[in-house]
Amino acid sequence: MGTPFAVSSTSSKNGLSYGFLTGYNYQMGSLVLGVEADGSLAALSSSVACPNPAFNCGTKAEWLATVRLRAGVTFDRALLYVTGGAAFGELKHRSVAVGGPVFGTTSHTAGGFAVGAGVEYAFSNNWSAKVEYMYYDLGKHTVAAGVLGASNTRISTDIHTVKVGLNYRFGGPAGAVVAKY
Repeated sequence: MGTPFAVSSTSSKNGLSYGFLTGYNYQMGSLVLGVEADGSLAALSSSVACPNPAFNCGTKAEWLATVRLRAGVTFDRALLYVTGGAAFGELKHRSVAVGGPVFGTTSHTAGGFAVGAGVEYAFSNNWSAKVEYMYYDLGKHTVAAGVLGASNTRISTDIHTVKVGLNYRFGGPAGAVVAKY
């Protein structure tokens, strides 16, 4: 076994994800506190040069999930918020011989944290739309020799996403959740 090698984190991640969100908000005047859980099927991938120049290495996030706290301030029907908590994802690593076939693959479920910020606008008592930036840190992982080349490879998994969402609030104006913002 070779010594671990740090792969550069200058790769770019591209792709789309589709998912769900559930949560609960409590509003006190203009302050909103909440808890959210979300999950998404992802097709987010990146590639970097492998330690062995005869290969290209890639990582793909197959799914992502979080459980987070949220705090924000309302301005009329808009909510500006920050969020953070635990994050999980299924990561698939592979190497492809330059000009040739896939050399090796491995996958694992990783845990870490996510932090972000966003804006949400309630355009009716039950419906809101949001745009949210989220940073996921799913840790550093050593991929065994033979999968990504001749030596063990240390991979750092950082993911940046921008989410656009449409939310429905159950309960309406007379129910447990009131969309005041």
